[in-house]
Amino acid sequence: MDSGIISRQFPNISGFQPTGLSPVFDEATKSWSEKFGSFSQKGCPTVQIHHTGKSHWVTSLQSVNDQCIYVLDSFSKTFTLTPSLDIQLAAIYGHGKKHISIKLPEVQRQPNGYDCGVYSIANLLEFCFNGGTSNFKNKTAFEPTGMREHLIKCLELGYFSKFPQSLNSCADSVKMHTRKIECSCVCGKPDILENMFGCEGKRGRVTCSKWVHQSCSNVLGDWLCDEHRSTV
Repeated sequence: MDSGIISRQFPNISGFQPTGLSPVFDEATKSWSEKFGSFSQKGCPTVQIHHTGKSHWVTSLQSVNDQCIYVLDSFSKTFTLTPSLDIQLAAIYGHGKKHISIKLPEVQRQPNGYDCGVYSIANLLEFCFNGGTSNFKNKTAFEPTGMREHLIKCLELGYFSKFPQSLNSCADSVKMHTRKIECSCVCGKPDILENMFGCEGKRGRVTCSKWVHQSCSNVLGDWLCDEHRSTV
């Protein structure tokens, strides 16, 4: 999908970064690679489509009226976040936070195993047409039979309109799930990126609570944070 069409159509909403920036897990080195670049921080309102690293697409957003970060997943039953998605969300919404709270509303489910991309775009457009505001009191009732045809038509016209919705259905209330991304290291990236080193320093009997990624510690053995290193 050409996200440039939507970004030009909604210039007051940020996001729309290339999905190819998603990190890739290198099986040979057992590490995450960002060889194609990485996502950059954005201010709200912002919206982004993500490839989760598991053959699946979801949408994230943060609105002007609600500082919460939401992930809209039209397929998952467990409402969990993949390591790849953790890395992407921290890059966009982290802003130096040590703990990033993510809410996953139970949005309308896709009727099959392959329309996640279409539903991700539909959810993105709902947010854009609402002026960058989020409202999860009731599920949006998309009309499944016309989704793909509508997407093709919009791409051909070079202009996006809302995806078709069922006017006769009674919208269900939305149940919300919460997940947390831990970013203990000074680099701001999630703990899950690689192995973590904990500071070996103590104050009395209290062990230091600071942690860093192994590659950020610049040591091979025991690691001490700046505070405890200065007391050695």
